[in-house]
This record gives sequence, structure tokens and C-alpha cells, in this order.
Amino acid sequence: MGFTSASRLTDALGAGQPWIRLAEPALRALIAPLGVTTVTIDPRISAPAPETLHHRAPEVALVPAEGTAR
Repeated sequence: MGFTSASRLTDALGAGQPWIRLAEPALRALIAPLGVTTVTIDPRISAPAPETLHHRAPEVALVPAEGTAR
């Protein structure tokens, strides 16, 4: 996604979004190695912007699969 102004970015995704100014060819050059071929400019997002969570993420224990070295 690309936005034509910081206010359009904020309107779509909420305040506090990190951003840098790029020309469209520069954006396309950055995303091409990822296999991305479509750039949407100033998308209208219908869901409300997510709220920032102020709690810790739950801790997750990773358990090796049976038969694998520890």
C-alpha cells in the first residue's frame, strides 16, 4: 500500500504509523524482489484502526517434536 499523504495514512491505519516518503518507482523497486506486483494507492480500509495494546504478550513455550535433538 502507498499513501499520497501522512493524513491519508493516519486516516486508514491510525496514528503512530511509521512512514518514509518514496516515489512510486522506488516503492516498486523495493517490493519487486518479494514478488509483489500490485501497489494500492490510498486504500480505503473499512475496519477501524487497531488500538495499541498495553499488556504483555503471552509467553509461549516451544517444545521440540518427538525424535528431534534438544
